[in-house]
Amino acid sequence: MAPVTRATQGVLLTLVGAVLIRITVDDTYLRYVNTWMRWPVLLCGVVLVLLSVSDLVTSSRDPRSESDGDEDREDVAHRVPRAAWLLFLPPLVIFFVSPPALGAFLAERATEAPPPSSGQLDSMLAPLPDEDPVEMGVTEFFVRAVYDQGVSLPERRVSLVGFVSLDEDGHWYVTRLGINCCAADATVTRVVVRGADAPPRDQWVRVTGTWVDGSGTEEDTAPAVDAEDVTTVEAPRYEYE
Repeated sequence: MAPVTRATQGVLLTLVGAVLIRITVDDTYLRYVNTWMRWPVLLCGVVLVLLSVSDLVTSSRDPRSESDGDEDREDVAHRVPRAAWLLFLPPLVIFFVSPPALGAFLAERATEAPPPSSGQLDSMLAPLPDEDPVEMGVTEFFVRAVYDQGVSLPERRVSLVGFVSLDEDGHWYVTRLGINCCAADATVTRVVVRGADAPPRDQWVRVTGTWVDGSGTEEDTAPAVDAEDVTTVEAPRYEYE
């Protein structure tokens, strides 16, 4: 394998910068990080490209670049391990393949979301609107069932949107993942769906139904919804809660 020269390093910087710019422009970044990181990621991409261009311009104007070119290349090749070529793989994969957002595989193994803070709890336990069914997030439903003992849920029809995950006992769940910063800190919130056959794993669905009275109010029971209707839907633009 050829040694990694200064020019090659410049190409790598450009490639990484281009990938960062591309995933922010087409919203692919939302699969990996929180929404507020759009501008930091875009800025990093622009800076990397500018650094690469600046280095190229500086090298071309350096009078030593022609006379000492061979020595420079030998020096860089000596100092930079050839394994550095592997650095091209991650940006190339993201540029051409764009791995999807996290899904059922992680949800069935991830850590459950931590208890909400008092401020978050107050926000999520605000009085429900009069609409029927009530549109609510999976996390909000979970919080109302587990941390509020289901006080606001009896006799209220709810509509939950999430993807399908399974467990070893054959139950299926409407599921959402949450992240604070990036996919590396993802946590899972799941609600058992009863009374309906499981759609394919990872399929996004809208579940309309009612809270199963008492579910989630004890340590060994998960919150559950008795489904009246389950329909497939497109994944939202931002898939995390």
